[in-house]
Parts: sequence; C-alpha cells; structure tokens
Amino acid sequence: MRVMRIVNILLLTFCPGLPLARAATYYIDCSAGSDAASGKSVSTAWRTLAKVAATTFSPGDSVLLKRGTRCAGQLSPKGSGEPGRPIRVGAYGSGALPIIEAGNADAGIKLFNQQHWMIETLETTGGNPYGVFVSGTRGTLRGFVLKNLVVHNVTGEPKSKVTGLVVFAATEEAQMADLLIDGITAYNTTEWAGIIVNGASREHRVRNVVIRNSIVHDVYGDGIVMFSVEDGLIERSAAWLTGLQPEEHIGTPNAIWTWTCRRCTVRQTEGFFIDSPGVDGGVYDIDFGNDDNVVEENYGHDAMGYCAAVFAAEKQITTNSVIRGNLCIDNGRSPKLARRQGDMFISTWEGGLLDGVRIENNTFYWNPLIDVPAVMMDHAEFTGTQPNVVTGNRIYTGVSAPIHSSGDLKFERNTVGPAPHTDTAASTQQSRRFRLVLTGADHGQTVFLQTALAQYPNGLEVLLIVPNPSTDLAYDWNLGRVQLISGSGPSGLQLFAPDGKAVAQWPGFASPVELGLALRRNLGVPAPFGGHSTITSE
Repeated sequence: MRVMRIVNILLLTFCPGLPLARAATYYIDCSAGSDAASGKSVSTAWRTLAKVAATTFSPGDSVLLKRGTRCAGQLSPKGSGEPGRPIRVGAYGSGALPIIEAGNADAGIKLFNQQHWMIETLETTGGNPYGVFVSGTRGTLRGFVLKNLVVHNVTGEPKSKVTGLVVFAATEEAQMADLLIDGITAYNTTEWAGIIVNGASREHRVRNVVIRNSIVHDVYGDGIVMFSVEDGLIERSAAWLTGLQPEEHIGTPNAIWTWTCRRCTVRQTEGFFIDSPGVDGGVYDIDFGNDDNVVEENYGHDAMGYCAAVFAAEKQITTNSVIRGNLCIDNGRSPKLARRQGDMFISTWEGGLLDGVRIENNTFYWNPLIDVPAVMMDHAEFTGTQPNVVTGNRIYTGVSAPIHSSGDLKFERNTVGPAPHTDTAASTQQSRRFRLVLTGADHGQTVFLQTALAQYPNGLEVLLIVPNPSTDLAYDWNLGRVQLISGSGPSGLQLFAPDGKAVAQWPGFASPVELGLALRRNLGVPAPFGGHSTITSE
C-alpha cells in the first residue's frame, strides 16, 4: 500500500491537466541551428546551450535537442512548471541521443531553485563534480522526473559523498519531494556516487522518491543510495564495480543502501563486483538512523564485503529492519573483509541501538577464502520491544562455525549445510554461447539482461524481441550489446543452451534472484572469477 501511495503521488504530479496557457516547443540543433532564430520550429532551431540557459521557460513548454548532435557546455534552463504541467526537456528526430559535453562545468544538466521538470532521452558526459545536479536554497522543490538518461565520465576528486553522476541534494532551506528516476544508465566517475538522493537531515527528508530500471557501474564510491528520504523505493535496478576509489578519504562505500531513511524499500535489484578502499564493500545496507526499511528479493553476489548489513550508530536507534527473500552468493571475496563482516553483518557502535531486526527466508552461499562465519553479529546493542529474529534462512557453507551471534537474536527454523557441488556447469570461455531471449518491451527486465552480459561477456548472447520496435528504442534504453529484433511471441524470458534447448523460462518478469541462479547453474561463476559453479538445483 505504501508503494502504491508513492506511485500515485507521482502520477498525480505528472498527469497532464487542462492547459491554462498555450505551451511552446523550442528546438536546439547544435550542429546547424542559429541563436538568432526563433527556436520554435525544426527549421528555426537554436544552436547553443547558452541560448537555452538565457531563456526562462513556462509550464507545459518543451525543449528538444536534435538527436545525433553534440552540444558543448551546460544544460541549465530557467523557469518552473506546475503540477500536471511540467517543463519537458528531451530529444527530436531519430538516431543516437543528443550528447551534452559538459567539460569542466560543475554539471552537465543543472536545475536550481526550480520544480516540475521532466528531463528524458539525453546523454551527458563530463562535469565536475556532478553529471546531473538538482538542488536549491528556498521553498519546497517538487515534481522531478529523470527518464532514459545516459550520464558518464564525471571527473574530480570526491570531497563529499553528495557528488557524482546523478545528484539530488536538498538543503535545510529548500526541501524536496516527488522524485522519479527511471531508466538511468550512469557510469564512470572519480567522484562519489552513481545515483544519490540526499535530504538535508532526519528532520528535513526528501519525500516520495522512486528509483527504478536504472544501472550504475564503474564508480569510485556508492552505487545507488537514498540518504534522509521518507517513503523511498529502489527497484529493478543494478550496480556493479562500485567502491573503486584507490584510497579511503571520505568514507567507505556499498552498492545499494539507505541511511536515515523512513519507510524505504530496496527490492528486486542486483549488486556485484563491489569493492571498497576500507571496510564495507558490501551490496545492501540498512544503515543507522533508519526506520521501517525493507531489503527484499535482491541478488547480491561476488562482492569483496558482505551481502547485507543492519547497523546502528551515533546514539541513534535503527528500528524495524527487514531483510528477506534475498539470494547471496560468493561474497566476502576479500579475506580481510570476510573476517570482519561475514555475509550477513549486524553491528552497532558509538551508542547506536537496534530495535527490531528480522532476517528471514534468505539464501546464503558462503565460500570465503578463510574460515569465518556467514552470519556475523559484532558488538550489537539492542533496545525496545520489537522482535529480533533470524528465521527460515538457508545457509550453504563449509566453514566450521557458520553463525557468530548472541542471545539478543533469536534463531529459528534455519537450515545450515554444505553447498552442493557439480562439475557439469558450462565454462564461460566456451566457443558456443548460451542465448538469453526476452520477448516484450519490459524495461526492468532489460536491466538484468545488461547485468548478465557484464558477468558473461564471452558466454552469452542476448536478444530483445519486440513487435515493430521504434528505431530509437536501442538508444533510449541504452541497450548496448543487447540485440534488438522485430518479432512477436508470448511475452517472457528464456535461456537457451548452445544446442538450442531451453534450460530455463519465465512467462512473466524473471526476478534477479531467479535469473541469477539460472545463469550461475548453467554458465558457471561469472567473469572475472571464472571457473565452474558450485550450485545445483535443489
């Protein structure tokens, strides 16, 4: 019900209403336009982003950049929309996304003290310290949609965690609400985060935030994070190769996590190949100061640190934390981090307290290089009357003591046993490839087609079959090596062996847990680790 409320608020915010004034459409052609022209038709398009920055737009207006062109500078249009009449920035024509080349500007796309904007189907490269930056210093800033953007190559040395590729930064003077971040591909930054929504404080949280269908990879710090958010959702998204900063300077990162969040959920996501210059280096984290957070149905694997954690610190109480239905495989690849953290890590420090922890129905395959527990409760202090339970979990491991805990956590109906082994899984280096075929335009599913290709670059071919696909779909969804084919058939996902036999199929959405397990059983351990899988059907 809470998730539906978030979505309904966003739909109401952006549903077109009756026009109160005639809206205008402005065109920008950075290869052949003229700033002396009116900008109100394709034939009279403007030429530069400077002309856009010098213009104040009105509710319902559209600002469209020509596909296949490159525009130097910063996209920083002025003005605000209204509820139901956002100002839209997008693309026109056909072909590759328009590219904004920010250079050394502080951001490629910037909105400041504005509200009710929809920005879609653009690519931006460069910027220091931001790729996309939305903030302000007054009032309540509402109604932002980012959709189908590609953001990359943000430079600089991180001096704050509120830097990186896509950054929403509220302040004590300017609150934020009603954010939808959908279909973002964000990669390559020496600043901190891939996607971050940051409220000013626990007392001034960003409200009603949805991040979905998005990908982050190759970042120095965190992948996808929500700090000081109320009613937040991260779903059907993925992060890999995060935490790449060579030396620790401003903290330690994880892949997908929340901090000082109230009623925040992370579900049906995937995180892998996660690192850190210090501690952490984990995939999922309900961090200190959180209330009523849920991490469910996610796939965390092949991280240097833990799969999931629950923390409390700095004299704050973390309440009602739920970690359920997740699949964790081959984390703790760093012996140092595995020894300190385990795969499921529960810890408090500096007077922090936990009130209500529920770890249920998760599956852990724990195979670290050293003999250390899978479930590690380290110096954890509890308070309150809410139950603290570890129940219904399956732990497959060969370590001598799988659980390190205390009487503060109640363990019930968990199973612990050795991991099943097999020698039949296919090598990722084989000359004949498996084939993964998706029929139907499901943006969330394509996220996990991309993660499959990132893990099995030499062992997998991926196809997306759509009836009469738009010629721009491959660009809008940044499909990369996913082959877009025109065709029809029953919607769903199928995995075919090299001999053409279907070895797995899903008539609807295949969750990252289901797909990840099928890939691992059939193609083996993902590159760069290689080798054969130790997982079989149960």
